[in-house]
Amino acid sequence: MGTMATYAKAIWRTFCALCAAIGARWIYVRGRLDVTAAMSIGLPLLAMPWMPMALRFVANAVRDDVPPPKEAALALVRARRSSKSDEFLARVRVQDDVIEAMLEAARWAPIHTPKQPWKYHVYASESARKKLLEFLESMRIQGSTTTQQLVQEDLAGLASASHAIVISYVPLDKTEREGVPEWEELAATGASVQNMELIACAHQGVGCFWSTFGFLGSERESARKVQAFFGFEQGEVCLGMLLVGAVESKRYKAARAPIEKRVTWVR
Repeated sequence: MGTMATYAKAIWRTFCALCAAIGARWIYVRGRLDVTAAMSIGLPLLAMPWMPMALRFVANAVRDDVPPPKEAALALVRARRSSKSDEFLARVRVQDDVIEAMLEAARWAPIHTPKQPWKYHVYASESARKKLLEFLESMRIQGSTTTQQLVQEDLAGLASASHAIVISYVPLDKTEREGVPEWEELAATGASVQNMELIACAHQGVGCFWSTFGFLGSERESARKVQAFFGFEQGEVCLGMLLVGAVESKRYKAARAPIEKRVTWVR
């Protein structure tokens, strides 16, 4: 196999050299530049050896199923950060095509069954987000100082965000479940949100964070109000929202425990 590959490379190099020699001969006819010959024969012969590479480049450019290099994929995962509410640049809008790309990535999260258990409600306009903010303000519950501070930060983030993507989970019914535990559906929903965050990270100047707004649906009466406001179907549960906004391109450093502390190899 190695010998055949060597022969093939030698033949290809010889062919390229012949194309270059003949092409140059037709560009300069009798020592002078012949434009007609150059355009019709010379330049095509010189370009011929590069055609396979060019075709591969074009094919990869138009295909949407070509995975990124592993180094780039890992770098994107490491670069992902949650943007704090005070990092959003007020009145700076993120383009809708960025949000659409995030939602498309969410669609490709791993799932156990063909039915995707997640739904998203995108609040894109300022008036829509204002109504959402007023509703959340009316749903605030009393709690500890820490709880109230976290709620206030979430509401401040919504006030300055460009888009608010409400995340909901729709449990499978008994006929669809077929032994699939509910936690798998919730994990799939979480994976879809992670996909959205990665795409946001890939766009310079776009940040986001997943706020659970834990006081939503915490009580039966609260759950009914949430269902009515968002137009949820029966059984649909709110899992908070992904707030997306424009941020400065600089990202803060993050730390993780060494992988050896979290992984056990069984060989």
